Amino acid sequence: MKKRLISLFLALALCVGLGAPAFAAETEENDSASMVSAMASSLKKDSLAKNVSLSKNVLTYTLPNSVQAKIIETIGENGVHFFDIYEGDIHDTLSIDNQSGIILLNGKRVTITVTETTSAVPLPAVETLSANAGTVWIYSNTRTTNIEAEDYIKNLSVSVLLTLLENAMPTPFGDMLSAAIDIIDNAVNAPKSKAVSNTRATYYEEHYWAYKYIDKYYNDLAQTKLACIDEHEHWE
Repeated sequence: MKKRLISLFLALALCVGLGAPAFAAETEENDSASMVSAMASSLKKDSLAKNVSLSKNVLTYTLPNSVQAKIIETIGENGVHFFDIYEGDIHDTLSIDNQSGIILLNGKRVTITVTETTSAVPLPAVETLSANAGTVWIYSNTRTTNIEAEDYIKNLSVSVLLTLLENAMPTPFGDMLSAAIDIIDNAVNAPKSKAVSNTRATYYEEHYWAYKYIDKYYNDLAQTKLACIDEHEHWE
């Protein structure tokens, strides 16, 4: 059951970024709108993913538990992305229609909602690293992503969940795999959960191209069951 959870979440993470610009392909052989291409780039930066390989529309990798995973992507004439997701001896199908926002996992609906708020807080210059005198503004952006599936989260594979997470929250760092695993581990202990909620808080100072991300993942929409917390700093 745990194997199934890992691959399904990987695939779901790729699907969530509905309406987002298509990621550039890594090679001329890969479709510029390919979702597995973007997923491969992320997995190659993830220390938990091993043997990551992308050949045209086929992505393969090895999970931390040594289970082999494979995702085959097909893009229909109407722009709908179809995925065959294999994790060990488990096979799942996923389709993503970016135009209508419809996501189907094994024929069942998956609903993703995103809300975002932005605020600015003034701080005395002495409390920052900025060399500029006067007031310094610290900007804060909070993005909440909810993923609701008709099946219980514990029945998903890590690859499906990961796919959903990565598309819901485009990120400059690649460690969604660990988040997907933690979420599924918690879902096993909370079998009634059919949803995952994530809150990403982003902080940045106006005088620096530096960002701090704090991701909190929950096993319920009310955000009472914390699965894990990830913090990252990104400098440009």
